[in-house]
Amino acid sequence: MIVRSFDCSCEANQILSIFKDEPYVFLLESSKLNNVLGRYSFIGFDPFFVFKCDGPLAFERLRKACAKYFGTQIKKSKATPFPSGIMGYLSYDLGLPLEGIRRKTEKDACIPDGLFGFYDRVLTLDHKNHKLIIASSGLPEKNISLRKKRASRRYAYVIKKIKEHSFCSQAALEGQKKFFSRDFPLTSNFTKKSYLGAVKKALDYIRRGDIYQVNLSQQFCLDAKGMRKHTETFQIYQHLKKLSPSCFSAYFDAKAFQIISSSPELFLRVRNKMVQTRPMKGTRQRGEGRLQDKREERSLLESAKDKAELLMITDLERNDLGRVCQPGSIRVQEMRTLEKYKTVFQTTSTVAGKLKKNKDGFDLLKASFPGGSITGCPKIRAMQIIEELEPVARSIYTGSLGYISAGGDMDFNILIRTLLVKNEKIYFHVGGGIVADSLPLDEYNETLIKARAMRNCLSELFKPGQPKEESIQRIFWDGRFLGVNREFLDSLVPGVLRGKGVFETMLASGGRIFLLKEHLDRFFRGLKTCGIRFPFTQKVTAGYLREALKENRLKNARIRLSSREEKNELHTAIVASPYRPPSAHKRQEGYSLMIASSLHKRLGKASHVKSIAYRKFLDAYQEAQEKGCEEAVFLNRNKEVVEGSRSNIFLVKKGKLYTPGLQSGCLDGIARRQVFKIAHKYGIECKETRVKYKDLLSCDEAFLTNSLIEVMPIKNICGQKIGKGKSRPITSLLLKIYRRSAQKAFF
Repeated sequence: MIVRSFDCSCEANQILSIFKDEPYVFLLESSKLNNVLGRYSFIGFDPFFVFKCDGPLAFERLRKACAKYFGTQIKKSKATPFPSGIMGYLSYDLGLPLEGIRRKTEKDACIPDGLFGFYDRVLTLDHKNHKLIIASSGLPEKNISLRKKRASRRYAYVIKKIKEHSFCSQAALEGQKKFFSRDFPLTSNFTKKSYLGAVKKALDYIRRGDIYQVNLSQQFCLDAKGMRKHTETFQIYQHLKKLSPSCFSAYFDAKAFQIISSSPELFLRVRNKMVQTRPMKGTRQRGEGRLQDKREERSLLESAKDKAELLMITDLERNDLGRVCQPGSIRVQEMRTLEKYKTVFQTTSTVAGKLKKNKDGFDLLKASFPGGSITGCPKIRAMQIIEELEPVARSIYTGSLGYISAGGDMDFNILIRTLLVKNEKIYFHVGGGIVADSLPLDEYNETLIKARAMRNCLSELFKPGQPKEESIQRIFWDGRFLGVNREFLDSLVPGVLRGKGVFETMLASGGRIFLLKEHLDRFFRGLKTCGIRFPFTQKVTAGYLREALKENRLKNARIRLSSREEKNELHTAIVASPYRPPSAHKRQEGYSLMIASSLHKRLGKASHVKSIAYRKFLDAYQEAQEKGCEEAVFLNRNKEVVEGSRSNIFLVKKGKLYTPGLQSGCLDGIARRQVFKIAHKYGIECKETRVKYKDLLSCDEAFLTNSLIEVMPIKNICGQKIGKGKSRPITSLLLKIYRRSAQKAFF
């Protein structure tokens, strides 16, 4: 097997865009919400064999096919858990014959009950180490010499395609098409009245003692006539992922239909015979503000109904694992964990065990499928009631999608928050668990909450009227202004670009750019440090920056100027985007901070340059956002404070200002310099020094600075309050003076 690893800071969807027109292409993508669950993303295409599953013997037939093509010929790879193997889906309906349940509902979207591609070549993105791993096994060739040639040829094809593709090439820009909006009707297989009636019947079964709980769902369908398959399904996936990022997103083009999933739930994972499942139960809608958000979070955690529901399903999953796991190995690792998503809160538990010596992943799937979190308890009776109450077959909904590697490891999700695209129609289901104290109207409303991400995705992409001009932005690109789409803008984000380069982020207010000269001075110093020959003077660059505001009709904006060298070509971009500064309430409240998980190691001349290669800082900022904080603070090996992921740090002790010195490796921020000037002018002592973490925790007050947030008080760090809870006089004074000086500093 060929396994090669490369440094790579690209996003998974950028790699997928290269291969999206290949046959049976798939992307299993982590959105990096969790360091363990979110480490890898996988991309594959052009399988050497496609297997369709139907009937109760599907698992045995699939096992035989895997043994035929893989057997013991492929060893595990230390670089990636999925170098080669099978990837596909199992529909919920495949579980009915496994349990001896007769089908009563009809298929609406007629697709196979399961479909797997056999992939000899898989691309892995290791998000932790920022690596792209390309593996090619040369299967199904049995002759060693022929297999080596096939592996080399298949590997070379991937390298060739990647080298040919440039995310920022002129051809890519010219090839963009506007995504036209259309007015297509959205229908459900239930009316509100019929869904409430189905819930009442389910409650009758619970009162009679047939079941303790059952999951009831409704299906929505969008008529999307005229859809361009590869273009628009890929755009829907990208948009859905932004609205509802998760650890188990997936895109699978099975030729006749496509699966687009943003699932947050792990069904089964196997690593070296160790099994893990993470049932998810309990949902609350995110609040409009922080206070309402906290109320919804507390409501979920204190809900006896949701707690009992998760406990019941956890016990069911333990029983399922008990069929194939060693006695005494099954344990509940986490009983009730709160998980935060963009639109909802949800709670999960984690159950683990170890497979018996004579059992494998196929035995585990057969024993556990479909997942108990989306059927009910007891499982078989709940599935019978689902078949009675739901008007159409579930198809892929609450089925599972994932991979089994040639070495025997596997990962499968639960297919919720998932779209099925077939014959110019888009199908998706939403459901909820019905228990004894469920209220029909509440259960109906919960399905609508869960459908919000899907509804938002579809309504924004298929809104009636004119083309979506708001998705097109005018940017300066290599000497001229062009209209580009969101995908291209995302590729310009500092931290994910290739090559060497620098950037500046500036604030515009009332059509004027704040501290423009200072930003341009630092930008040109950075170009000189990186050895980049820039084609424009400062005066010409300033003109282009002002023109970017006019091109997008913006008065108040965030402007990003970047320049980088890639493959001996220089690319310069200016992007102006609408921007609202932090509110007065937020400034009064202050920011919550966390400590970055990695140490600060940036030293030397490059430490004072705003380099495009700041992936470490971007990851720290995203981690802080996911944990409910506004910023992450970096420490060095000596537990000294260096800087924030996108800010400088000041602290106040006994009326004096202190900030980490440049020798620590921090960036010499433009706003940082302004604070020094103000302090000197108004007689406030300001000193650069070594700042220990304990000094920050014990100071009277502290604040952050950068060109966008100006001066922002620090409320707490890792939950520990900064200061004595009194007003922050020095910080407040500096902010007022800073704003006045800012008005004089626009050019």
